[in-house]
Amino acid sequence: MIAPANSKEAQRQAAFQKRLRVPTAVAKQAVQQMMENFLRDVPLKEGAIIAGYWHVNAEINVLPLMVQLQHKGYVCALPQVMKKNAPLSFLRWDEKTPMRVNAYGIKEPVPTKSPLVRPDILIVPMLAFDPEGSRLGYGMGYYDLTLRHLKAGAPMMAVGVAYDLQRMEQVLAESTDCKMDIIVTDKKTYRFESSAAAHKL
Repeated sequence: MIAPANSKEAQRQAAFQKRLRVPTAVAKQAVQQMMENFLRDVPLKEGAIIAGYWHVNAEINVLPLMVQLQHKGYVCALPQVMKKNAPLSFLRWDEKTPMRVNAYGIKEPVPTKSPLVRPDILIVPMLAFDPEGSRLGYGMGYYDLTLRHLKAGAPMMAVGVAYDLQRMEQVLAESTDCKMDIIVTDKKTYRFESSAAAHKL
């Protein structure tokens, strides 16, 4: 089914196809550039817990970044889907963590082998973003629910990561959509008004 041209679903379809067309060699170089920008520009407090994601559907790969963060002494985690319409939980992760495949076909740590943690920084995947820090996701709402839940409990930072070509003029955001504090791409780092206050840990 083709979505109306001016709909959020049409934006998703177009953004998804655009990301799928990124050549493998370009994607590999972009990961390195994104990682350098992240490590240079994102404020990281000593001992911070940083949650990433297991990349699927041509998402930019953050696993090399997470390995680098571990080498620098940070604790890293990956999300676990508990149930529909509920926030994600986060399990500590390193390269030796036993993994399983969840109902969405995404790898996550085996819950009995990895402790639950609360991230101070959440690295968020996206289909697209705009100059206001709005993010276009898959439409299932997991990350918006999770960000509202986490930010209600204690200060934390949402860092979107993407290819710079995923930027669009305007994401058709809704009132329930959470904006990013910072977005890091392979070309540059975008900071938004909320970022200064978000990371007072």
